[in-house]
Amino acid sequence: WWPYTRVSAKSAGSALLYDGFILACALVILLSTRRQPPGSRAAWYLMVGALAAFVGGDLGWYLVVWVAGAPPESVSVADIGYLAYYPLLTTALLMMLRRRSPGRDTLGLLDASILATGLGLVVWVFLVIPNASDSSEPLIGRLVAVGYPVMDVVLLGVAMRLVTTRGQRPVSFLLLVAGT
Repeated sequence: WWPYTRVSAKSAGSALLYDGFILACALVILLSTRRQPPGSRAAWYLMVGALAAFVGGDLGWYLVVWVAGAPPESVSVADIGYLAYYPLLTTALLMMLRRRSPGRDTLGLLDASILATGLGLVVWVFLVIPNASDSSEPLIGRLVAVGYPVMDVVLLGVAMRLVTTRGQRPVSFLLLVAGT
């Protein structure tokens, strides 16, 4: 990340470095997937798809804002990539969770549900309600504005569920949770 801090935050170089790093991570995941058992590869492929969708959202945002000159806060084609990232990553994590904990873990589910509900309530009060009730914004803008915090809570809920499962916690697991 050191080279990233040496480049202006609004420059094309910064954007290329940032998205290049994400694509490099996706490539490493894709290459290392060969070492996984065949039954667990689909989750990793979904994770690569999520990273590609996020970079696609970034590229769309660069085109809309830097090339077309639209205001950065406007709803655009970039939101398709950004919002597609969430279900892809969430599904990948759920598949990993199912593989990690194939049986029932009611206590872990309860712990994760309590944490996600508390976070969801805060997000609902401070982000969802104000964005959903903003009548100056068109419907698609309100849906997109509500979609981001709702999907954040869903993704964090799944990550909390991963953390609360029983089992070993190797470095790779901790890195996955921290990255999420």
